[in-house]
Amino acid sequence: MPKLMYSHNNLPSPESFRKHLAEAMAQSNPLDDLLELSLELREIENKRGMTSKDFYEQYQQGKMGDDEESVQWAIRYRAYLELKKRVELALMRQAVWGERPIT
Repeated sequence: MPKLMYSHNNLPSPESFRKHLAEAMAQSNPLDDLLELSLELREIENKRGMTSKDFYEQYQQGKMGDDEESVQWAIRYRAYLELKKRVELALMRQAVWGERPIT
């Protein structure tokens, strides 16, 4: 998954940021990103002793709190679900219509 890292001392100009973002996205591979998110979620699940699905259901009901770790877990899980859906749809299009998958 593309990551751009800046500090308060070296913030890029808007034009430079757009260029860096475009370059990072061009080098991105949705399947690699999905696997990376899956591994990150598995580590969190092992640490917290529950599945991301169970956590997220409880989180949405307000039962998991809003500490930084919980918020980050929820963000990662939502990103995982969205990316998984995109990959599945692209593979389905490829299988059914022979179209090149859109990433």
